[in-house]
Amino acid sequence: MIREKHRYLLVESAGGIPNDKAAFSKALHKEIMVCFGQLHYFKGSFRIMEFLESDLFIIRSSLAEYENLIRAFALIKRLGNEEAAFYTLKSSGTIRALKHYLDGLGKDRNIL
Repeated sequence: MIREKHRYLLVESAGGIPNDKAAFSKALHKEIMVCFGQLHYFKGSFRIMEFLESDLFIIRSSLAEYENLIRAFALIKRLGNEEAAFYTLKSSGTIRALKHYLDGLGKDRNIL
């Protein structure tokens, strides 16, 4: 049996991430499904892996669908009843590489 390959995306939320992580995740998945359609949504097997800071999170996608996920983040303008904007900072095959990238940004992150 062939193991499914994944891609991890480091995403910044312009409005920040609310304290209720479960509600945020549910609303984000709903918006992604609207952008993709059910077929691509389920093929993508999206999952929020970690919330790093108040405005950063890492999301996992299947290798075949991660480019569509980047496009979906560009299309999402509202999350629930609030305005939202998402920026994909980097994609990688491992979470460790994304964290290393974020550490490398350090204080330069304020420029983003």
